[in-house]
Amino acid sequence: MAAASLAAPAMGCAMADPAPISDLGPVPQGSIPLTLVSREWHTDIGVPVHMLDAPTREDWLNAVPRRDWSEIVPRDGRITFGFGAKVFMTAAAPGVEEALAALMNAPGVVAVSGQPARPEDLGEIDDLAEVKVTPEGLGRMLRFVRQQVERDAAGRPSLLGGFFRGRKLFDSRLRYNTDFTCNTWTLQALQAAGLPVRPDGVVWSRQVMRQVRRVAEHQAAA
Repeated sequence: MAAASLAAPAMGCAMADPAPISDLGPVPQGSIPLTLVSREWHTDIGVPVHMLDAPTREDWLNAVPRRDWSEIVPRDGRITFGFGAKVFMTAAAPGVEEALAALMNAPGVVAVSGQPARPEDLGEIDDLAEVKVTPEGLGRMLRFVRQQVERDAAGRPSLLGGFFRGRKLFDSRLRYNTDFTCNTWTLQALQAAGLPVRPDGVVWSRQVMRQVRRVAEHQAAA
């Protein structure tokens, strides 16, 4: 999607300085690895399947038909979470018209997919980084995701039909626009997990990965 590049002129703002790395203490025992993957304009956060908490497992694994999960989630892999514009991700052949419409405060979707455990099996990606969070941090991040998803009368996540590039889509209460894109969302999710990142003024996926890599390098050296 060209939405990120289309958004850049409209936003015209500078990214805020990252949060002080000194805010991040030593990596404690029992920390959980999150995988950040960048493809073109988009970023996703991967969580090991076996580390999902019970509310999230109930939400996602039970809301999606088993046959769909078996196609996209490896047994020992990760579930990834991301954000996007509904008008773009549900289009049969999304293009410039859908990308422009996405910037006009369009309804959002939460995109959920599978990610193989081995980086070499990820296919074509632009960047990859791993950061660690505490179990409590992961719980906060998963709540951040769950709380923004629209639900049906039975309280289940509002699942849309079909796939978008291997992702299942759920209606979100958040909206996609020039000030809040998939990359803003990714950094807000990581903030919820307790990492010192800032989403202000972020447009490009590389801006996300720059902040994430900074945290990863600090954790590796600690």
